[in-house]
Amino acid sequence: MKVRGWGGQIQGSREEQQDVWGLFPPRGGRGWVALVADGMGGLPLGGRASRVAEEAVRGVVQGEDAEEVSPRLLERAVAAAQAAVSALGRREGFPGYVGTTLVLALLDEGGLHWSTVGDSRLYLLRDGELRLLSEDHTVGARLLRAAAAGRLDPEEARRHPERDALVSFLGIEELREVARSGDPLPLRPGDRVLLATDGVTRTLEDREVARALSAHGEDPAAALLEAVARKGKAAQDNATAVVLAVEEGGRET
Repeated sequence: MKVRGWGGQIQGSREEQQDVWGLFPPRGGRGWVALVADGMGGLPLGGRASRVAEEAVRGVVQGEDAEEVSPRLLERAVAAAQAAVSALGRREGFPGYVGTTLVLALLDEGGLHWSTVGDSRLYLLRDGELRLLSEDHTVGARLLRAAAAGRLDPEEARRHPERDALVSFLGIEELREVARSGDPLPLRPGDRVLLATDGVTRTLEDREVARALSAHGEDPAAALLEAVARKGKAAQDNATAVVLAVEEGGRET
């Protein structure tokens, strides 16, 4: 199995780029590690928070004591990122109020492992169908689950004024909600995996994301970001995308 990877970002109309992305091999060079982190613009030091999280993850998965790609390695990486962002908040006098999202994906011969915190997303494109693998940690997502269970009117959930507020993020005082993959997801030639911040997912509809990922150009991440830019939103957020493509052939890392 051959895997190729691409990543990129645009700043949009924001004064600062607070997103970070990474695409690198784990220790030993077998497989891929991909991540995106979106520093929280409503909180202080969002850009530093996302960079600190990326550095902490890299330190774990490429460190001397890094084990094989596994759920345990993911847990260690997320815990290290949480500790690093929390420490940043304490040092700067904002304990619990410096934060970032995180999507962390590890791909090897066994399949795809992942962990997510916040509202950045992980998708699988297979046979032209886009499938959301992650879950949003937002007030709105909680309310929609309540509506699905019959405890709330769906329209009330969709219109709630705080529907986009995060209920879990790196840097929160107690990190209780982390979405995890459990068993690895087997991948096959033709699959494409997307990690994206909300500057992408709140600008493009799913069909537009699928179309950009399916394009036969050299760089699907660039195609996706070009589609975001073409929308011309007046208040375009930072937008970041990392794409992994599984192809026939020998290993490429």
